[in-house]
Amino acid sequence: MLGIKLAQRLKELRDSKNLTQKVLADQLGISRQSYSKYELGKCEPDITSLIRLASFYSISLESLLDVDLSTLDSNLAISETMAYHLGINKESNSFLHLSGTEAKIIMDFRKLSPDDQRELRNYISFKIQES
Repeated sequence: MLGIKLAQRLKELRDSKNLTQKVLADQLGISRQSYSKYELGKCEPDITSLIRLASFYSISLESLLDVDLSTLDSNLAISETMAYHLGINKESNSFLHLSGTEAKIIMDFRKLSPDDQRELRNYISFKIQES
C-alpha cells in the first residue's frame, strides 16, 4: 500500500516528538517489536492503528499518510457492502462507521462546489425537520 513512505513518515513524526517506539506501541496496544516493523516498512498498520496514530499526533489521516485523498477520489472503487471507519471521537474513543453507500456520498459531496455543498446541507436540514 504505502510502504517505505509511510515507514519514513512514522519515524519522522516519532522523532519530532522525541518519543520512543515503546510509547507509540503502548498507544496502539502492540509490542515495541511490532511497531518497529512499521518504521522499517516490514508491515503496515491497519486502519484502526492509522486512525489512532493520527489522533495521537493530532493530525489528519491525509497528513499522517502524506497524501492528498481528494486526488484519489476518482480512482476509488467503493463497494456498497463494505464498511469504512471515518474517524475517531477522542472523548469516547469510538469510531464513526460508514457503509459503502455513505462513504460514496461523502466522496461525491467533496466533488461539489462550495455553493452546491451548502445547498445540499440546507436540503438535508430541511428534510430532517420535515420528518
